[in-house]
Amino acid sequence: MKPQWRKPVSKITDRAKRYRANHPAIRPRGPKVCALKLPNGRICRSRRFVTVHHRNGDESDFSRRNLCWACKSCNTRDGAKKARLGIGKRTRQYNPDKKGGAKNIAEYAIAAASHTRGAHDEGGAIIHHTPKSKRRFYAREFADIKRQRGTDRRNPKKKTGKRKRNASAEELYTEFHGRGPNKTLDSGMPAADYNSHKKLAQLGTLVSLYVGERIRLRMSESKGITGYDNLDDGNPGWLGQFEFNNNPPELTAEKNGHQIFFLGGNQDISRYLGSLDVDLRKELLDLGPCVCVEYSTEKHFDDYRRIVYFHALGEESGKFPGDNGLNPRLMYNRVNRRLYLVGGRYTVKPEGIVD
Repeated sequence: MKPQWRKPVSKITDRAKRYRANHPAIRPRGPKVCALKLPNGRICRSRRFVTVHHRNGDESDFSRRNLCWACKSCNTRDGAKKARLGIGKRTRQYNPDKKGGAKNIAEYAIAAASHTRGAHDEGGAIIHHTPKSKRRFYAREFADIKRQRGTDRRNPKKKTGKRKRNASAEELYTEFHGRGPNKTLDSGMPAADYNSHKKLAQLGTLVSLYVGERIRLRMSESKGITGYDNLDDGNPGWLGQFEFNNNPPELTAEKNGHQIFFLGGNQDISRYLGSLDVDLRKELLDLGPCVCVEYSTEKHFDDYRRIVYFHALGEESGKFPGDNGLNPRLMYNRVNRRLYLVGGRYTVKPEGIVD
């Protein structure tokens, strides 16, 4: 369904047209790779500096057949070719005129007062024809006048969006679930086993863990992982699953959500080790990149019903679900029968596990 815009395309700037072309409901479907042909006739398929490209050169045409992905190099080459052939529409752009523009601060003030932002009016033309150095000078002059009159107002400091550090595990629990904990349990485990964190926030009950390499996960919103695709036909990938049905451990995190721990329960996965390419003589085993975590819990946006949630590592920071370029690795201590999640770029946030 296409969005309803406030202004018709004839009333917006060329930059606004590019914003519209990048809208999720309009931009090209499929992987973000260059679809234009190189001079040798082959498809480029580059993934670097890829943007939306208009095949007919008209940025006012947002039809699906006219939009595709193109890298910066191919986009520039195709634009130059169309310009030589007179195809498409030239971009409207204001460039300062050395002879035009405001001659003094009074003219500039009148132009600024009469100009409507986004409109191609006379005031805007004067502003754009004023050299940049003069515009900066006039802006400083306006600021000095406001300070002298006492009418200057500083804009409030914008929030950076950086997540604040939690004061306690209780705060992380409240953020994650949407309500505070009703009790605190003693796990009976020494704090030293959890990097001396005396309290951990419970995220949910562990259902299963997946490890694998050289794969792209196929995901379903209702079923979780439904399969996977190999990324390298010459070196097929693999996927392993560990299920926790009998006395499952708790999925927990330290107060700032930067480290996940598996707490208590039955973490013995010895029955799965024979199917993995690991040296069973070792006491500490590297099981491989963790590609997905499944856990059950109760959260506010699902009316506190117990639901199984799943998170594919690399879903946000990687190119696709299961991308194991920066995935944490799953480690196992065969002596203590304990699992550890090492490294990665994930963070526990109110919406879930995000990386």
